[in-house]
Amino acid sequence: MFHFVRAIEEKQVKIIFLGDDKVGKTSIIRRFAENIFRERYKPTLGVQVFTKENYEYPANSNQKILIYLWDIGAQELYELVRPDYYVGVSGIVFVGDVTRPETIERIRHWANEVKQHVKYPHGWAVALNKIDLIGEEEKKTTKRRREALLELIPEKMRDSEKIFFTSAKNDLQIIELIDCVLSQIIK
Repeated sequence: MFHFVRAIEEKQVKIIFLGDDKVGKTSIIRRFAENIFRERYKPTLGVQVFTKENYEYPANSNQKILIYLWDIGAQELYELVRPDYYVGVSGIVFVGDVTRPETIERIRHWANEVKQHVKYPHGWAVALNKIDLIGEEEKKTTKRRREALLELIPEKMRDSEKIFFTSAKNDLQIIELIDCVLSQIIK
């Protein structure tokens, strides 16, 4: 008896994570790549690259993806070398911290920096991270708070299908965030 096995096709993608210090870029990446969360991390200096091997996207498709996840440091010291990290990028995740609205406002800065150095289409999404840190009183007004946070995002980026309220600690919307980026890259 013959058994036919569908060939597994592996693609490679590079997703960079951009945002201010302490917004949770490393936490999101480690939750996705290694299913790990730690309360404390040292700041990323320059860049740190993680991989997620054999990620099946779309689910049940037998299409395996090797994902390179680039955790890019936000320090001004690295501003001149950051564009080198953008070479070959397939997708971008902009990250802000819901407990620090100024980090969400600065997503515009990160988007402008990318626009200056990345000249071809790419997938993107926005992670409004640390949703688990919103207090009980604020959770009662979650809808209003979320709408207020969305107003801080640059108008051109207010695509509700590309904005995720995430928690790396509670593993909330992490896979959906990455799948959103992949859906724009892999057709």
